[in-house]
Amino acid sequence: MAIHNIFLTFLSMVTNTSVKRVTNEDIDDSIRDVITTNETALKYVLFHGWKKEATAHISFDKIFLLCTDGVMESKESAPSSYDIFIDQMIKFYNDKQQDVETFTESIVSVPCGADLDNIDQIKASIIDVSKRILEFKSSIDMNRDTVHLYMDTTGGPRNAAMILLVISRMMAYHGIVVEDMYYSGYTRVKDAPDQIKVHRVLDIYNLFDIVAGFEEFKLYGSAKKLNAHFKPNEIDRVEQDSHSNEEEAELNDENYNSAIHDLLAAMDSFSEAINISSRGSFENSIKRLDESLALVRSTANDTSSGKDFDQDLVELLQDPIEQSYDSLLECHRNNTPDELTYIDWCLDHDYLQQALTLFCEYVPEYAIEKGIIVYDADTFYKYYQQNQVDKDKKILQAAIKSWNRAGNTISFTKFYNTVKSNSDKSVTDTDLRSMPMRLFNTINEARANGLATIKNDGKNQVSPYIDKEIRSYITCVIKEKKRLSYIEKNSTQQKERIHSFINKETEKLFQKCESLLNQYYFSLHVQDEKYAENYTLKEWIVFLKEILKDSHKILLFNNVGSSLRRNIIADTLNKEVYQKYVACDLDSGLITMKNSTELAYNAICNALLDNITHIHKDKQYKNLILHQLPLQDDTSIVYAEQLLSHRGRDSKETALFNVPGVSIPHTDFESVRNTLIFIEQYFEIKKARNDSNHANKEMLCKYTTSKELHREMRKCVELARQLSRK
Repeated sequence: MAIHNIFLTFLSMVTNTSVKRVTNEDIDDSIRDVITTNETALKYVLFHGWKKEATAHISFDKIFLLCTDGVMESKESAPSSYDIFIDQMIKFYNDKQQDVETFTESIVSVPCGADLDNIDQIKASIIDVSKRILEFKSSIDMNRDTVHLYMDTTGGPRNAAMILLVISRMMAYHGIVVEDMYYSGYTRVKDAPDQIKVHRVLDIYNLFDIVAGFEEFKLYGSAKKLNAHFKPNEIDRVEQDSHSNEEEAELNDENYNSAIHDLLAAMDSFSEAINISSRGSFENSIKRLDESLALVRSTANDTSSGKDFDQDLVELLQDPIEQSYDSLLECHRNNTPDELTYIDWCLDHDYLQQALTLFCEYVPEYAIEKGIIVYDADTFYKYYQQNQVDKDKKILQAAIKSWNRAGNTISFTKFYNTVKSNSDKSVTDTDLRSMPMRLFNTINEARANGLATIKNDGKNQVSPYIDKEIRSYITCVIKEKKRLSYIEKNSTQQKERIHSFINKETEKLFQKCESLLNQYYFSLHVQDEKYAENYTLKEWIVFLKEILKDSHKILLFNNVGSSLRRNIIADTLNKEVYQKYVACDLDSGLITMKNSTELAYNAICNALLDNITHIHKDKQYKNLILHQLPLQDDTSIVYAEQLLSHRGRDSKETALFNVPGVSIPHTDFESVRNTLIFIEQYFEIKKARNDSNHANKEMLCKYTTSKELHREMRKCVELARQLSRK
């Protein structure tokens, strides 16, 4: 990996061309004489680079010089400040027997105009030099190499340091390493050459990163920036200590030690807890953070000379951290853990995914611990175990049923009793979820079954009316077709009149069915896109319309819902009388015409219509009613009324969705309803986490924006606190 070095400075006006003396002790006397302050820092960097064998011929790939109009102007016979700087550096290269051409070719002068008190001119200069640096960076393979920026903040107008600071921060953002930064202090000396001393000021520059790091942790709980600053410094310190005797190293280590180290470790631990969204990690990291902040506070009044700058700085910056984490620290200090506080903190700091994870984990435990939902452990666990057994049986029964369709004759009971002996019917508890999580999932299943029951009740009630309307429609159309066949002798006119009548009657049937379905919160029309491709009552009516118009459309029967197809085949089309016209496959529910005559098509079509008008199909129509309208009443109202209606007269609790041993510890409507709202909100929000975890293309949760999720989690957490009984 190659390092490409660039240098950036603001050239000053040279008003005094007398020789000045560089006073730094770590340079040779041969380079102490200078004319400009700008040349001092550049010479200092190069001198120390050339001293090392590995960088004996190093130079800068680019030297960017920001120049005002005054710097570039020559006055009378005197050279410009720019020319003086260039001449001084060429002499330096020659004296040190370095390649002058590498220097001259690296120079990039950036004009900055005449008036740098003009804000617009300052902005333009920042953009100009930044673009030039980035243009150089784009010529480098940054996957393999790096660009290091050295900067001299000495020269230029009054606002030069601010301009250079902005540019350096922008370059750091673009991945350029700010390697070092210098300032040349100027001292006037009477009756002797003025003096210049080069100061390395990168540590001062890095203070911005330290403050930004604490701000980052305060706002977002992230310790990345702080780690990036302190860990390299720690390595530097260890290297320095290795050259000292053991006693000094021990003293330095103690001075730097525990207050900062422990605080950074605690901050890093909390940052990691956020990333992995672990409840245990959260609690442990808050404990560590509290202890480390206490250690920092204890050293705040220590005025001993052993304390270093970093520790003083950390002490200045720790108060906002305590304020930002006050709610979490308070719970720890008072030994009053409130799991919801962690969710609040994540929401306050816009950690939505972490809030979701903790929300899904914490809320069930909070609800049980705070008495929002109560349960008898033995009763519930017995039911839970049996429920798991029943689920396993259903899966096994479905598999055996599928095998038997392929020609096998396996008895489920015999198979089950053989595989699972009577002494081994209990469930091995391999479920790693907590009991509150199991309980909540069981509640949700029972809740879903309750909603399905409400839906099915509606379907059971409306289906007979739908069946009646469809039978009436078919009878009416057949009667009118018969009438028109007698009175209209022109076959073309007859067909047109029949089709027109069928279209009108079909439209009336649509309206009647829609009106009936709406009364039970259903519709003929798509309400949820996930059912858009399903075969529904609307498609069935369209099919009937088509075969009433043209018996040759009977093969559209193969598009009908499979259960309805099988029912009609079993009842009618599979009879021996029709086998000369049609071949039926009962397993697939598909038909194939054997005979292509008009008689054959009419016979099968009439048989199907006769089946529909004489055999009630309400049970089959239930399966075609899929499009549900929103309930007029809030589901929590419906459920609350339903649950309270089944409550025992003297009971002080309300059984929850018929889950044995589980109840709401209230009997008043408002409390029961609020508890149900809380449960509904929890499971709706949980869908968002599932959407995220499984990268669902189609969102299952009705809250689709971060703003909605943020708001609804807040509401659910607040409702949980209101319902808390402990």
